[in-house]
Formats: sequence, C-alpha cells, structure tokens
Amino acid sequence: MIKVMNKGHRTVPILCCDVCGTWIDDADEGAAVFCKKHGEGDISEVLHAHKGRCHVVAEERLGGQVKTGWHELRQHLQLLTFNTGVPPAALQKMDGDNGM
Repeated sequence: MIKVMNKGHRTVPILCCDVCGTWIDDADEGAAVFCKKHGEGDISEVLHAHKGRCHVVAEERLGGQVKTGWHELRQHLQLLTFNTGVPPAALQKMDGDNGM
C-alpha cells in the first residue's frame, strides 16, 4: 500500500507492506505478489510485501486454488512507472533529490 510520511516540511510517498504494514525502504527486500491470470486483458490485484515471511503470507492470501506469481519490487516499480508514462529522463532528474 502507498502511504505518505511527514519529512521536514514535506510529505513524501512511501511503499508499505500489505502484510505487516511497515515501510519497504529497500526495493531489493520487497516483492510484488499477484494472481496469475491468462486471459488477454485480465487484471489482478497486487500485494506489495517484504521478502520472506510476508511474501509467503501474501501468496497465501491470494492463492488458495489460484496460482500466484511475483516480480522483484525494483522491476515492478520500473514497469509501473513506464506504464504510467513517466519518462526515464524524469526519473534520472530525481536521482539527486529523492524526495526525502
């Protein structure tokens, strides 16, 4: 889930685990977990989770009789920004000011 955190005189977005509710502050420690669907245009819910126990719980929540899949959180965020039309140059420009 996405939340905002007060930092100085600004509010900055943070990505929190849908299982434990805490901030995923290292993309290498997170995963995007989803139900695998095979029909063209099918849309699935995504749970963002810490790798390890939270990842397992996210798969259990979505699973049951349905097969789940997952992406590395870093790759998921790159695809998300690409699919929302954010140009790579805009992200590079932000590199010096990470919003924190």
